Amino acid sequence: MQPTPEIVHIACDVLEIAERLDRKNIKFDDPTSEAWAYCFAGQPVWPSEARAAVYTHYQQANAFPIKPGDVIAYCKRQPVWSSADHVNDFLNTWSQYPNGRAIEDFSGIPQPDFEAPDDVPREERRDYRIRQLTQWIDDNRSELVAAILQKRHKVAAVDL
Repeated sequence: MQPTPEIVHIACDVLEIAERLDRKNIKFDDPTSEAWAYCFAGQPVWPSEARAAVYTHYQQANAFPIKPGDVIAYCKRQPVWSSADHVNDFLNTWSQYPNGRAIEDFSGIPQPDFEAPDDVPREERRDYRIRQLTQWIDDNRSELVAAILQKRHKVAAVDL
């Protein structure tokens, strides 16, 4: 998979930090950052989590030289609310599931039901609902991101 410019930037940022912490084993140069970017491509890696991965790794006693897989593994373990970038990826993923309620569960914001009008052919109704949900997310993105970051997936108390 070809790395995006954002992934290349993340790889460079991570390598610069790692080199400052481990000068004898990590060298930041274009071929190295390109190789790291290819490892990161298609993986759940976000800027602040990637930086935190390096700092967390080198806080360990006798830390070995960090590898791309260490950063990826750290990022995968982070909760959705670990950063706005992570929340945005979560929203983009769940926009494809119009029957799901994960966005509502994580944000506390009621998610509308998008029923396709009768004139939409049956085989196109799911795509219609995905487009509607995606538009709703885009229209409310900043509010959804803020709510997820603030709520940190605390489930509301239920009155019985």
